[in-house]
Amino acid sequence: MQSTDPPPITFSPFDLRAALVFHRVYHASRGIQVNHWVFLPCYLLGVFLALTNFWAQMAAYVLLSVYALGLTGRVVGGSYVVFLLSPLLFLAWVLTENLANQPAWVPAATGGGIALASLLLQLVGHAKFEKLKPPPTLMHGLVAAPMLEWMMVGMECYLATNPRKPTPTWLFNGIEDVDAEIFDEAERLSKEYEAKFDALVI
Repeated sequence: MQSTDPPPITFSPFDLRAALVFHRVYHASRGIQVNHWVFLPCYLLGVFLALTNFWAQMAAYVLLSVYALGLTGRVVGGSYVVFLLSPLLFLAWVLTENLANQPAWVPAATGGGIALASLLLQLVGHAKFEKLKPPPTLMHGLVAAPMLEWMMVGMECYLATNPRKPTPTWLFNGIEDVDAEIFDEAERLSKEYEAKFDALVI
């Protein structure tokens, strides 16, 4: 008999709390988190580099920035834009300039290769470190995941120094339900789905 995965949690790209819970459920282990700290930035760099054209790179940068700022607010979203997206865009520009004397397809192929390899290595990380397989969600995997992982790191750092205290609402556009309970809810859902996974008949 074929095995069946437990029912997936729905990803809601414009609901911050739901998006964070979804992300945490499928990225609970430290192994997959470290994997994504390395390969999510590599993926973004590859995307910027693959676009090759300055205006295409800027368009991608603006769209990612608007999404991050709109969903998470000027503090968390701004830090993501300033400290992650902007350096990666600058690095892509530097690499594009260094490859300018190569055939036009070389920068695109290099960037595409980096992005594809990064995605594949993330999938390897999920297979190795996570029991639950995330459902295929392009908006999460290709757009939202780097921002959500950035935000999760910030929340963990805050809660490590302020245990069990709600995260200040001014961090997230006044959204009041972005707090430590996200980790509790994600852990509960993970255990529930793992129990269903273990009960499946193969």
